[in-house]
Amino acid sequence: LMPALILPEVKDPKNWWLGKLDFIDKEMTEFHFGGNPDYELLRDAIGAQPGRLLDAGCGTGGFLSTLPAIDAIGLEWSPDGVARASGKTKAPMVRGSVNQLPFIDGCFDTIVSADVLCHAAVDPDAALAGFLTALRPGGRLILNMPFHSCLLPLKRTWFWL
Repeated sequence: LMPALILPEVKDPKNWWLGKLDFIDKEMTEFHFGGNPDYELLRDAIGAQPGRLLDAGCGTGGFLSTLPAIDAIGLEWSPDGVARASGKTKAPMVRGSVNQLPFIDGCFDTIVSADVLCHAAVDPDAALAGFLTALRPGGRLILNMPFHSCLLPLKRTWFWL
């Protein structure tokens, strides 16, 4: 069984992770990205040659830091998240919102957005429309919704288009 995550006190349920970046870096990054089989499935879905990749809503860069040297960019709206991600990965970081992507049309071969569409500040329709616009024709969009240990034994499912 995977270890249970004990979340710090939550004062703002919409943005529980703000002010909890030390916790995210120490505990959640190790749990989610350090050998979690679901994230291994995500890396498998991306493949060895993903082309130009966007991690949309990359948080503190935990997932980007697990990828081999590929042409990847991280997008995160939190300046603290961008700063932490920049310290973990050599991928360029862009501060911006998934609701209004700051990229030209068709510039990515693969877009990954993990645990993002459910955030209160995210407009899923706008984000999905932006993802599809930023993808090149035939590109891959890989999405998931959050899965936390409190949901065990339910199984996370990855979808890619």
